[in-house]
Amino acid sequence: MEYLVWKIERKRWPEINYYDVPYRIVDFLFDYIGMSELSVSAKLLFIEFCLYNDNPVAHFFYFSEEHKAEILHQDQSGASYSFFKKIVWNAKGGFSDSVETKAKRRREQLIDSFSACYCNEEFSKAREWLVFTLNYDFTSSAGVFFFYSLYNLDPLMLRLKLESIFNDVGLPVFLSSTGEKRTLLPERFNTSCFSHLHISGLLIKAFTDAEEECPMLRYDLCPGSRENHCWCQKDFLQILSLKEPCPMTQLLDKLGLGELPIIRTQYL
Repeated sequence: MEYLVWKIERKRWPEINYYDVPYRIVDFLFDYIGMSELSVSAKLLFIEFCLYNDNPVAHFFYFSEEHKAEILHQDQSGASYSFFKKIVWNAKGGFSDSVETKAKRRREQLIDSFSACYCNEEFSKAREWLVFTLNYDFTSSAGVFFFYSLYNLDPLMLRLKLESIFNDVGLPVFLSSTGEKRTLLPERFNTSCFSHLHISGLLIKAFTDAEEECPMLRYDLCPGSRENHCWCQKDFLQILSLKEPCPMTQLLDKLGLGELPIIRTQYL
């Protein structure tokens, strides 16, 4: 996937010297299988097509071996998009798949999975955003090949397309280089539940790694430490009554884990 993004960057912002060593490996693979003459658009379609398979690398070598001449011919005829879109392969479950049926089936599976995983009312907005994002039409008329569609946009349309996606979908949690946590979501999704999800992930990682230090301190996210005091040393109820209480304490309280020793040890 990074290879696809790299190709878009090189086309639209050629003045920037991109670090390309790991991404050029894919171009070396095209050289290896004797398909270096493929246009960049066709290469992007082929790679994006392979990513719809559960084993994309194996699918890349198998499909190029079986259909090399046809792939090259379709590229020369300007029909690569239609060619890859209509290809059908046999899935392990004993049924046939195409990029469209695979995308539809996986989208439905993810919606069911996320709905069950985030069924708690506390995460209702996160659930709503995930369902909205999965159903969002990222490619418009370009169908299922998102990166291919971006690559073929002119600079102005590419900018407008990306701005439209960020305005409609946004970004749940954005961490600045200083550790500041922000959200870039549309107003209707802009709640604290995404921050709670991020912090709960840090908490789970701390438990997994057997860390005793509060993750808010470890990842420089604790607002109290920036004021030269640690809020978690205060009385628990007093913390909750603060105008801007510690996010970790808020989360633990909602989970009924307010007395965990992870926020009771003094580190400052």
